[in-house]
Amino acid sequence: MGNEEVIDSILQVMKVTRRDVIDDFREAISDVNTNGLPQAVWARRAKVLVKIFKHNDRIKVLHIKRGFWEINPVF
Repeated sequence: MGNEEVIDSILQVMKVTRRDVIDDFREAISDVNTNGLPQAVWARRAKVLVKIFKHNDRIKVLHIKRGFWEINPVF
């Protein structure tokens, strides 16, 4: 996987939006409010990143805790 493919993969993951997550959120969390939906979007993005790069030994998705949220840089 070359640099352009890595960047393209990351950009595709960043296209995950509320629309992609809302049905799962409503089913699993709440169908009466959307508190936590932005965090669910970021969590889905992190999950997809890990899935994409799982079998690539050269690329790692880090999970850095920042209080009650997490950042997931790709190295």
